[in-house]
Amino acid sequence: MHASNFNTNHMATLNTYHETMMQAVRNSGGNNATRTVIVQALQTDENLAHKWLKDNLPTDPAGTDYMMGEFHFYPYQFSLMETDDSWGNCFYYWGEENYSTTDTQHNAIKGAYASPEYVDSVFQMLDNDFNIPMVIGEFGAIKRLNALSGENLKLHLQSRASFYGKVAELSKKHGFVPYAWDTGDEGNGNMTIIRRQTHKFEGNVGDITDYEVLNAMRKAYGMDTLAGNSIDQFVAASQDTSNKSAVLTYTSTRTDSSETGTLRINLGGKDWSQYNAISFDLIIQGTTAPVTTSEYPWANLSLFAMSGNSWAWDDYTVVNEIPTKGKWETYKIPLSAEGFNITDKSSVMTVGLNVYGTQFNGTMAIDNILLWKTDGTADTLESFNKNKPTVEGTASVTLQSTATLGGGLAISQEKALASKLKFNVSNGIINASFETPTAGKANVLLLNSLGQVVKSFSMQTKQGLNHISIEPTSRGALFLSIKQGSMHFATPIHLK
Repeated sequence: MHASNFNTNHMATLNTYHETMMQAVRNSGGNNATRTVIVQALQTDENLAHKWLKDNLPTDPAGTDYMMGEFHFYPYQFSLMETDDSWGNCFYYWGEENYSTTDTQHNAIKGAYASPEYVDSVFQMLDNDFNIPMVIGEFGAIKRLNALSGENLKLHLQSRASFYGKVAELSKKHGFVPYAWDTGDEGNGNMTIIRRQTHKFEGNVGDITDYEVLNAMRKAYGMDTLAGNSIDQFVAASQDTSNKSAVLTYTSTRTDSSETGTLRINLGGKDWSQYNAISFDLIIQGTTAPVTTSEYPWANLSLFAMSGNSWAWDDYTVVNEIPTKGKWETYKIPLSAEGFNITDKSSVMTVGLNVYGTQFNGTMAIDNILLWKTDGTADTLESFNKNKPTVEGTASVTLQSTATLGGGLAISQEKALASKLKFNVSNGIINASFETPTAGKANVLLLNSLGQVVKSFSMQTKQGLNHISIEPTSRGALFLSIKQGSMHFATPIHLK
């Protein structure tokens, strides 16, 4: 329910849950008799804490000393907003000492929402509202590494440190308990302070990635600052205008099943209705090696998207069988039923590439992801000149100079074949169709996620379109492979 529709009747219903929960906790005895219970504000919003929670706290049988309230604190225009809107601009610069003289439209407006004055007022308001301690369960502000460069990026990163320091300072003053949100990502839009993982980033777990933010909070609590600088490296990187590509390395770690290496770009519900195709430049090369002679190794590359409120999943096979060598190829795929058919083009949540396979080790370089309009022009979705994509699974990523990449054998044949194998599943039967330029004998294999053959047969193909139906004997992740001479058609299939 949207907060604007919330009313006193809804609050009364919510109170019955709060009261029931409090009674159940206290009646369970032991440490729960006086355990601290935290009651969260509606939508964890600071203003809804003021409007609804302050007068509707549950009664605590333990007394007045064992309950806390909670809100989260992300003043949107400064903390999270990424694109200017008709009602207001993003605030990149926070605190007058950090204001830009060349990008004044993105300075926080004095006294307005998300300004330093607003932050002061929120803490004073909630201190007046509540006679119990308050927990700030999350707070933070993203780094705008893609939107800014040079001196303005430096001012923005200094602004973030000022914001974190102010929240810590006010929390100490008013007796609040603040928790900085720190998820571990280090790409554009991150809030990371301490490195949480190493397989995707350079360095060690526990390294400080944001000295300025950490020291601002330490200073607020009277602690010594730590020697180090994080801002200068971001500013220097922002001034590097060389052409780069994202280079992914895939390292197999399992021997008993298939694995996935994922590149993902989060979009947050972008409208792609005006676009009719997506393209990107790609080199992919690697090897698959069977663990035993009875296994059939394979690897392919698929484009995927999730869209709409239900995050509907769609994918499209780009490369049926990854070659051992590759060179730069441009793939342009229609956004239609004949190509990459996204369920809800009006709200694309995320897009990416998956390498599926068994025992696949290799690399992939990608550059210039473009979205094409019907008039023949294109918008750049990602150039990778500054920003690393999010990677998961068997993939790790670096940015490298595009000029140093290239060579090897073309993979245009696999690209052409990708659109010629189609399938659907009806009543548990896999129905597939594929085109061959000549008639001949073809071998059909259906493999499970271990790379083991679960069904195989031979067939005589005709020139042109061929059809087959297969009744699988297992469910889950399967892989359909059809070979005729030097041609190879392949696609992953997921049966529920």
